[in-house]
Amino acid sequence: MAKSVRSSESLGSLRRSSVQILRAFRRSPSGLFGLAIIVAFVVMAIFAPVISSYTPDQMAPNSIQFSGDMGVLPVNITSVEQPLGIMSSQGGGVGSGVVTDGVMVFNSNGQSITYNVGITGGNHSQLKLGVKGSSYQPIPKGIKTLYNIVYDKSVGISYVGLGTDTVYLLYSNLSVHYKYYLGFNISYFSGIFNRYIYDPYLPTMGFAVSGGNHTFLFIEEGNYSVFTNYLAYYTFGLYFNTTYPVISDPLPYLYIDHSPNIVIPTSEKIYDFSINVSRQMTYYDLSAGRLVWSQNLTLVDGSHYSILGSGVVFPDSSASIDYNRGKSAIIVPTSNGDILKYGLSNGTLLSEVKLSTLMNSVSTSLQGSTLESLWSGIYVTNQIEMPVTFYKSGSTYVTYWNPDQSQFSNLGYVVSVPGKVHGEAQFIESANLLMIPTENYAYYMNTIAPTVSSGTPILPMPSGSNFYPVYIGNILLGGTSTTITGNYVVTITSNNSIFYESAVGYKVSPLPPGAYKDPITGKYYVYPLGTDYEGHSILSWIVYGARMELVIGIAAAASAVLIGVFIGILSGYYGRFMDAILMRLVDVFLSLPFLIFVILLVSLLGTNIWYVVVAIIVFSWAGIARVVRAVTLSLKTRPYVDASRATGASNSRIMTAHILPNVLPLTFFYMSTGVGGVIITEATLDFLGFGDPSAITWGMLLQFLQTTGYTLLAPWWLFPPGIAIILLSLSFYLVGRAFDEIVNPRLRRR
Repeated sequence: MAKSVRSSESLGSLRRSSVQILRAFRRSPSGLFGLAIIVAFVVMAIFAPVISSYTPDQMAPNSIQFSGDMGVLPVNITSVEQPLGIMSSQGGGVGSGVVTDGVMVFNSNGQSITYNVGITGGNHSQLKLGVKGSSYQPIPKGIKTLYNIVYDKSVGISYVGLGTDTVYLLYSNLSVHYKYYLGFNISYFSGIFNRYIYDPYLPTMGFAVSGGNHTFLFIEEGNYSVFTNYLAYYTFGLYFNTTYPVISDPLPYLYIDHSPNIVIPTSEKIYDFSINVSRQMTYYDLSAGRLVWSQNLTLVDGSHYSILGSGVVFPDSSASIDYNRGKSAIIVPTSNGDILKYGLSNGTLLSEVKLSTLMNSVSTSLQGSTLESLWSGIYVTNQIEMPVTFYKSGSTYVTYWNPDQSQFSNLGYVVSVPGKVHGEAQFIESANLLMIPTENYAYYMNTIAPTVSSGTPILPMPSGSNFYPVYIGNILLGGTSTTITGNYVVTITSNNSIFYESAVGYKVSPLPPGAYKDPITGKYYVYPLGTDYEGHSILSWIVYGARMELVIGIAAAASAVLIGVFIGILSGYYGRFMDAILMRLVDVFLSLPFLIFVILLVSLLGTNIWYVVVAIIVFSWAGIARVVRAVTLSLKTRPYVDASRATGASNSRIMTAHILPNVLPLTFFYMSTGVGGVIITEATLDFLGFGDPSAITWGMLLQFLQTTGYTLLAPWWLFPPGIAIILLSLSFYLVGRAFDEIVNPRLRRR
């Protein structure tokens, strides 16, 4: 009972002291002004979602942040097919450093128009494509798909055209060089194998088409004679028939001197046929060979699977001089969500991976998705990376597959794009990009050291197009420079025009204050204080950052004051040995360089925001303890303390009921001024790179500004967090100054 009475007396004493302090505080104009600013920041923190239209993590649409050279070329022929780039002899196949001289469109009625293009202005980051002329040329009627190839000029083959049931090989003027009537409708095309640009002394060009149960393989190979200094070419048309109908693109392996063969996927089996090679006097004679192996479409457990539409692929399908790079096995994506790997030489099942067991290791967003496609990859950081896509709830998720390790790539990131991929993922090696086309958009993923935080650049295609975007290659500055300056993508618009766009656009973020219209959706985005480099709203960071600044400022300052008051009262009241020990400890902490040791402690603990708070607390209490000790030494000799001790009051009661209430004004003063110090210290640590990059603080906003190099280029990014730090720190200082006037009455008389 006596203990509860003493406790209530202590609380009553603290309450009376607090009321007296607040009454005195109300007579300080500067204190009230500071309190008003603090209240404003508190209101801002509480009502952040109302004040700001965006969250701190929300970025401006990429179509606003990124810009590239784009334009429209009107087409004067109707019913055009998919456009293609006209490549010069300076480059190779798509994705291999193609140099493009022009853009062609055509129709199946025998009409074509070619636009000669080149970079006519701008620089490496801001390009300007120009049209240097156009020409009309007739082509054979009935061609529905046309491919441009870079091949030996002496041969003259520049295009491969596919009709309903006919293959055309065309000269550069689009006249017929060879024509093959196949007797079956063409449904699948292997793509063009073109080794001329890699090995001019043993060139090979070839492709395969399939339809029904039939496959036709065209090969043209050359042999260079050192005796005659002459390169002679020989053409071959080979036919292969399968028991079951072909269901996706055939896969030829056309290194003539390294056991060439062709893999044909059908509805029930995968077939591998050899290509016979016999050495003649001056050339290799080729003919359709025997069935080397076949594999039923069954998994290890005996269940049947079907092959996805992207078909059977090599891990790396480039026509490299390294013949076996990515060619010793084939990869098969299945509708069951598995990825299978078969040995090319004998069809042995090398691995069967159920992707559902690996999805969490890459991203939880893949859970519940279905495997959509897998494409041939490229070498990145000395390993093959194959783009793989999944579909779930209206979005496509793109990542990479490592066929050597039979697991997701250690590049370790997933990019989400709206809708389904239309066409094929296309590598733009000269820009280190993977282009992911949908019907109306071109998305880009970095293929070297990608990071999620960089977002997914998107350049919009015009809406209403019936064609997916196509990478047409690099266009050189002036048409003659060896420096590649532009990687262009084209599509056909609904009003029969060519829409072109540079894949290597430039980033316009950070955006200055203003309203911006999304060219894709037409929606306006308003940023009163502009954005940072990643497109985050500066206003959102200021508003939401107030929450963290107030929390860490008050928490750290209050904790440091409590520790300092506790140690100061103990030291001053008990004196002697305890005083000596505690004051020597205080001396040690006061002698330490504050900022250096805070940085050291943060480095040891880590960059979590609460570790930063702990580090500030550890090195902030000592000065408060020394001042409180001095006040306690004076208070403990007062008559009312002696009277309380004479009545039998315990030491703890004297400290809480008589000393602590009289120390309370000092407590408020140090806590108020300490909050400003904590905020400035935290901002300093952030700016120096020792802050928590995941925390929404004003200091991190300044740190991002400094690391991206926009300190002198984006004042709308620099000034708001700086002004906010100054205002909040000043407001707590003014409040602390008001408490100082309460503690020191002489200040009120000035």
